[in-house]
Amino acid sequence: MAQRLADLADQGCPNFFDSQRFGKDNSNLKRLAQWINGDINVTKRHEKSLLLSALRAAEFNRQLGQRVQNRTWQTLVPGDVAILDGSNSHFSVASVDAELSARAAANDIHPAGVLPGADDSIAGAPPLLAELMQRERLQRAYRPLRLRIQQLAWQFVADDLILTMRLPRGAYASGVIRHIFDLQSD
Repeated sequence: MAQRLADLADQGCPNFFDSQRFGKDNSNLKRLAQWINGDINVTKRHEKSLLLSALRAAEFNRQLGQRVQNRTWQTLVPGDVAILDGSNSHFSVASVDAELSARAAANDIHPAGVLPGADDSIAGAPPLLAELMQRERLQRAYRPLRLRIQQLAWQFVADDLILTMRLPRGAYASGVIRHIFDLQSD
């Protein structure tokens, strides 16, 4: 366990959006589907934002899941967008050289996934979704594929593990804990 925690402190973990983003029993995604199909009318700005955020998070998680499966979530590949650690500044990666690889290994930059905007298409999505995203003027954004955990400390007291950590905005402690213990969500 101590080695797993040391690796986590050094390498981070996949930066998945956790289940809270999608609502209880994926209710946010279900309501989004109803909205897209015209079954419900969503007029409140906060609810629109919540539902569209769930959509973008689901698409990001799909991208990250593929990278985890391919074991490339920590490394840059040609065509990636790299994001600077601790900021929203990003740049396109045409090719990966030794300098970029070293910066990624040092957690200075991270591969980024797309939070789709109005001009992006989502594989398998209905055409009405694209219209909705354009109408709501969603802007493309990027999120690091890797979650860098700052000030991670731990101690074992009897049979308990006590963790302290500092996470960036938008990160989920429940996801870090799930990663530590290799837990599967229900």
